[in-house]
Amino acid sequence: MPSVRVEVRGVEPQASDQIGFSIGGMGEELLRPVEWKAHAHPFHELLWNPRGASTIAVGSRLWSVAGADGLWIPAGTEHSGWAGAGTLYRAVLLSPEAVETMPGDVAAVTMTALLTSLLDHIDSQDLTDEQRARAQAVVPDLIRPSEVQVSLRLPARDPARTAARAVLEDVRSAPSAHEWAERLGISTRTLTRSFQAETGVGYARWRAEARVHRARSC
Repeated sequence: MPSVRVEVRGVEPQASDQIGFSIGGMGEELLRPVEWKAHAHPFHELLWNPRGASTIAVGSRLWSVAGADGLWIPAGTEHSGWAGAGTLYRAVLLSPEAVETMPGDVAAVTMTALLTSLLDHIDSQDLTDEQRARAQAVVPDLIRPSEVQVSLRLPARDPARTAARAVLEDVRSAPSAHEWAERLGISTRTLTRSFQAETGVGYARWRAEARVHRARSC
């Protein structure tokens, strides 16, 4: 079976004076898998997927965007991402000057029916400027970090880094810590300590979290 071609996209740098909106939206249904190279925006970004799933990488962490789980990315935060074919994604862009009291860090956001309906309403072409301004003023009150923040921390140094990358390529068949230690020519204890130092948890716990992350991203 031929492999599916992945479309790699770059994002052109933007200056803050190019922002001509308080709250603007965009969206797309992906016809093929897409990978976005690392980039940052001069505006805040709220991502969610009405259909399908995507993964966003910020620093040493991976975040899943699927279902009611959206993601808040503050202005200036470098991030990259990828999504599968058939994913319908939405992105709302918010001028920092227009929404000053927003989360300062990347955070999972619960996309409630009220929030998504309001954002759809703002996108309507039938609104007057006054009506749109009134609706936009409500949006910041509805964007709040989820009570549970779920992300996967990636090891930055070996031997944990080598094992983690391989696990993410085939998380279902990921070997045990003992098997990995044999492959890498180290003791199981050394591998476990490496994962604890890099991620805060041992290999077995990290592998379980990786499986949860992958399941949420599918």
